[in-house]
Amino acid sequence: PLAEIEHVTAAGNYVEIAWRGERLLHRATLSALEAELGPAFARIHRSRLVNRTSVRRVVTHKSGDFDVELESGETLRGSRRYRENVAG
Repeated sequence: PLAEIEHVTAAGNYVEIAWRGERLLHRATLSALEAELGPAFARIHRSRLVNRTSVRRVVTHKSGDFDVELESGETLRGSRRYRENVAG
């Protein structure tokens, strides 16, 4: 189920889908998957999407880049270019 997906990372012509400690490699582009998943997922980096409901905390650095702490405890780096996607 989509609600269980925590984050998605680009891996060449594939994407790595992470949920509940599991990982699945799927042949698709990140852009295509982003369009399919819809507004429940936010792009935080050119190669990374996160499920908005999985975000526990966002820590912004002086450079404008940021870290997203997820419900699982995993921390992902976000780019300042995509900061507004998780601001509110």
